[in-house]
Amino acid sequence: MTITSLLRGLAFTTVCVATMAGAATEPPAETGRAPTTEERRAIEFQLTEAGYAAAGDVTLVGSRWSLKASVVATGARFTLELSNLDFAILSRRAAP
Repeated sequence: MTITSLLRGLAFTTVCVATMAGAATEPPAETGRAPTTEERRAIEFQLTEAGYAAAGDVTLVGSRWSLKASVVATGARFTLELSNLDFAILSRRAAP
């Protein structure tokens, strides 16, 4: 494990903790909204760690983030759903 990956992991953990702490005091998230800057960074970090090269539109749908046209290094496209709490990938479907 390199110093860079350790620092990236620490940054991701910091964003997750800050986001979860804020979620405990904020009203429920609005469906259909775009991610905040911090949420977008955490989502992009999670996708990079999972091997995705790019992400398209990101929208909150219910209690999950919906990503249309996420691309892996091979060029395959997927629609993903991520947890709105820890940004873990919950589902993956091939995109048309």
